[in-house]
Amino acid sequence: MTTDDLPRAMFSDTPAMTAEEWAVVEELCRGKRVWEWGSGFSTIALCKIAASVVTVEHAAGWALGTIIKCPRAVVIYAPPDLPYAEGGDDGNAAQFRSYSSAWYPASPIDVVILDGRARVACARTVRRATFPDARPSLLLHDAERSEYAPIFDEWREVRRRIGTLAVLEAR
Repeated sequence: MTTDDLPRAMFSDTPAMTAEEWAVVEELCRGKRVWEWGSGFSTIALCKIAASVVTVEHAAGWALGTIIKCPRAVVIYAPPDLPYAEGGDDGNAAQFRSYSSAWYPASPIDVVILDGRARVACARTVRRATFPDARPSLLLHDAERSEYAPIFDEWREVRRRIGTLAVLEAR
């Protein structure tokens, strides 16, 4: 794979969020240790403000583009375990078992961002994890989608909702 194979949009530095949504992400992530499922524009912007960024990506082109644009990020490439067609839903736990279970932070995590595939499965991975201090805040992008209702049921406490971004805390 070469840079010619990368998505053209990968060379933008603008997160695919509204200004209001990004302001909340920036507020919560500045100087923090961030874990993110779904690499992209926000990853590149996060690398400029967060203390550290670990991102999990299922698409080789986006993973490579993130490494090029954000060399200080730790990029975990976890392709689908079962066939998956881009452009439909965001996949399920069986299709993205390796992706959603790619959770092994080397240091504490302050904020988790769900903006990729199999978001319900990823949220469950974080929910089951053990944390030495406080649980991280969970930021769910595209929170209005009905397929993410289980996340709200399991996390219980919505701190804020800004556009399509929800900030959740564990009980």
